[in-house]
Amino acid sequence: MFSSQACSSFHTQKFSTLSPCKWSNAGQSSFGTERGSPNIDSITTPYHLTSDKAHPKRYLACAIFSSLIFFITGIIAVYYATRSLHCEQKGYYEQALIHSRRSFSWSLATFVIALIVYLSIGLIIFIRSIDHR
Repeated sequence: MFSSQACSSFHTQKFSTLSPCKWSNAGQSSFGTERGSPNIDSITTPYHLTSDKAHPKRYLACAIFSSLIFFITGIIAVYYATRSLHCEQKGYYEQALIHSRRSFSWSLATFVIALIVYLSIGLIIFIRSIDHR
């Protein structure tokens, strides 16, 4: 009836947010077995939505660009972006959304860190060039 990873068949969330498992609706399955049947891969019910709203945004290009700007934190953004793509390809849209948001967060952090570091280096170089004259 319940799975070990909180993939229950009872959802009170919006339909655009999907569970990390390919789980059926709360009603009886298409094959006449019990609710929450473990035979969930072949069930196609109207409640098993895969609309465009459920697919997360892809931030792989942003993550690659951020890794070119500042490699240390940019590579973490690339890691989460590729994890998001793999989860989406397997049908785990909620996990893909989580990884997509983490990728975007790490990309933004990378841009902020790079801005601070490069402005600091530029300011130090500018101050040294003024003092040597």
